[in-house]
Amino acid sequence: VPSLKTNIIAESRETSYEFCGLKCAENRFCVAVNYKKKAGWNESNCQLTNSTARKFDNISSEKERVWTFIKVNVDRSQVASCRGEVNECQNGGTMIWHSVKTFGCLCGKGYEGEICEKDIDECSNKLANECDINANCTNTAGSYNCQCHIGWSGKGKNCSDIDECCEGNFTCHPNATCINTQGSYNCQCKNGLVGDGKENCTDSFLKSVILSGELNDHRLLRSWIGQTVTAKLCWRATRDGWATSTFHSKCDYKKPTVTIIKVGEFTFGGFATASWEGEM
Repeated sequence: VPSLKTNIIAESRETSYEFCGLKCAENRFCVAVNYKKKAGWNESNCQLTNSTARKFDNISSEKERVWTFIKVNVDRSQVASCRGEVNECQNGGTMIWHSVKTFGCLCGKGYEGEICEKDIDECSNKLANECDINANCTNTAGSYNCQCHIGWSGKGKNCSDIDECCEGNFTCHPNATCINTQGSYNCQCKNGLVGDGKENCTDSFLKSVILSGELNDHRLLRSWIGQTVTAKLCWRATRDGWATSTFHSKCDYKKPTVTIIKVGEFTFGGFATASWEGEM
């Protein structure tokens, strides 16, 4: 073969291939040699290289193809131990030959820097991690962890919604219905009841101060209009005032309506399917 043109880390003149190979063994970055047996007294005939992916001078003449390329099989760990060599790259990085500096570092996954001293924060860049959109990314030394959000299941890189309602993993009032949502659930009071669905679901008519103290009247009213009708308080005289204008501002164009009045010991009222002022 001809002489090498790239990845030459050192050249010298040696009297034999064995001495050329020894030079390679002593160089922590050398993996192969290109040796020429016959050479002038001041001519280099030993080329050390840090790569077996060799590139030769292909335009050389036939008489120049007198080199022999040989991969040096040497246990670098033993040589390094004998020579007291220390890996100056941090965090498992590998020292490599550098044409300008004393050495370079080939960093392992999760590290960067001149000597691999910097941990890469994969969580700061979505493109640098594989965590699911519904997972938390936690940076670790040289890597990262993914953990699905509450309400989601999986190993962090793939998270699926947990149907708390189907699994029975919910806390709703006995008179409420569980409705699954993405990553959570809602509690909805059943028809005729009002409340947050989790801690309370109260019959909407019991918001009436009058009916809350007259349970028999409440039960009678429910028997007339049905158990599933939900009522919403729009006007209360003791709260909003007795002015007629106030009543109409709060109750007009709303239907149907139930009016409940108590005078002394007597409770009476009415049910209207039409709005108080015109049609909706």
